[in-house]
Amino acid sequence: MEASLTNRIPAHTLTPSAGNDKIKPLMDVSQQSEPQGFVVRIARAFLKGPQSALLIAAALLMGIVALLATPQEEEPQIVVPMADVFVVVPWSSS
Repeated sequence: MEASLTNRIPAHTLTPSAGNDKIKPLMDVSQQSEPQGFVVRIARAFLKGPQSALLIAAALLMGIVALLATPQEEEPQIVVPMADVFVVVPWSSS
């Protein structure tokens, strides 16, 4: 019976006792509590439900719509601001 109990307990919660070579749990499994914060609930919902797949599909669809809706020109008139800077250096010859 004890062997079947130790098989269900994760290995990182087990340690050999000082008196004998048998393994006993560090913490009772029923005492372990899972975090119940806001972020944990959202992460659990995304991992267990279809929300992540729907979010990815919606983002992909919006990206395709944005590409199709963006106007394109064959030769766009882009104005690039430029400035010419002239420096006179007395000891330099041109």
